[in-house]
Amino acid sequence: MKGKWFLIIAIIMTIAMLMSFSLAGCKTEEAVEEEEEAVEETVEEEVIINFWVNTGDLSWQTEMTEMYSLEKPNVKFNITPMSTLDIMDLAPSSLASGGEDIDLLWIEATEPIQNTMAKEGLLLDLTPYYDQYNWWDQVAEAYIDSTKTPDFGQFFFPTSLVSWPYFFYNKAIFNEVGVEPPEELNDIFLLASKLRDAGYEPIAVGSGWHTDYIMENLWVRFLTEEEWHDFLYWYSDDEISADALKSEGVVEAYTFFKKMVNEGVFQTGHVAMDADGARSLFNEGKAAIHSAGSWVSANIKEEAPEIDFGVFALPKYNSATSIIIYGNNALAVPADISEEKLSVVIDYLDKTISNEYAVTSYNHGQMTYSLNVVSEEIEKVADPITTEIATLIVENGGDLWNGMWWPAPMWDAELITLENIINGTWTVEDAVNHLYDSGLAELEIKQ
Repeated sequence: MKGKWFLIIAIIMTIAMLMSFSLAGCKTEEAVEEEEEAVEETVEEEVIINFWVNTGDLSWQTEMTEMYSLEKPNVKFNITPMSTLDIMDLAPSSLASGGEDIDLLWIEATEPIQNTMAKEGLLLDLTPYYDQYNWWDQVAEAYIDSTKTPDFGQFFFPTSLVSWPYFFYNKAIFNEVGVEPPEELNDIFLLASKLRDAGYEPIAVGSGWHTDYIMENLWVRFLTEEEWHDFLYWYSDDEISADALKSEGVVEAYTFFKKMVNEGVFQTGHVAMDADGARSLFNEGKAAIHSAGSWVSANIKEEAPEIDFGVFALPKYNSATSIIIYGNNALAVPADISEEKLSVVIDYLDKTISNEYAVTSYNHGQMTYSLNVVSEEIEKVADPITTEIATLIVENGGDLWNGMWWPAPMWDAELITLENIINGTWTVEDAVNHLYDSGLAELEIKQ
């Protein structure tokens, strides 16, 4: 496994809950009494909590909020579903201007977000509530640490682990064609050829970020351990130069990706198709495989319950097998929230890591950070695909997503390289040079 990041250990510890969970410490009796009294006083009149939610988590968060409203009938949640990018783009300016009435929001607690929201006083420091409700002992420690803003406070409440990409495959189609999930990375070309010959699109994947998921895992496989370290930290570590963006491993990874495009591994018209369109191809039986993040299994199960599907990770290259993981999805509370709504929101956060709510999270294919659930319960309710994904992470190892350390414009630069390779307008050399030049520009801005 490359990169022995502390989060990798935490991933394994979290996934190990599937086999050996123990109940975590509960909050003090005094905290419980104070919580109940505050909330009971608040809900005498109707309270509406305005909640910005990532569209991918909509069904999960909707059920969680509905559960809470059943317990507290006077509390209603006004949910606004938004894409991840829209939330990241709009939340900072909306909170700064006060133009939007936001009481709770889902956010990615990356370094750029911490710099633009937490450090500028737009979010509420949750440290007193971590103390009061003993959240420190009820949420996996490493994930609390990963969302902490050093020297400022704890502004984020971790929700669930995600990782990518996974390849969800239609078992009936695989049986019909007589193929199996690939064991080696190069096996993917023969698999795609056989599926195309049988009349199926091989891998349906959304353009943009979903294609990017595959690229990131190719980098993990082709870069040496030293190259991967420098690739992650070239921007945050002054001892590392932007040359890390054009290493031999980076070139090899782009070369392999271009071969995937040229040999028809992806669906026809892939560059103009979003993630929903790609998933529809799979749900309708037109594509044998759908590549997406770990959370998408719940969408497929809901939209196409008749499909019997399995999952595999991007195959290994030589001995490299790691899967990209991401541990920074979180909930955050605006600093200017009213006292009336604050007590309700804090109570809701506390409920989301309780036993009942944590079990509901697993039922939605979410690998929650809550320690208040035992393995027997998970086995009863967790989506079987979620369990398979958990096993894949343990067996293959994981590497932390580089976006935590890269400046935000580099994400766009990465997407531009892939779009131009897919369109056939750029060579591998063009793509690598663009990534490198973009890195140099960001370093100049930093200086």
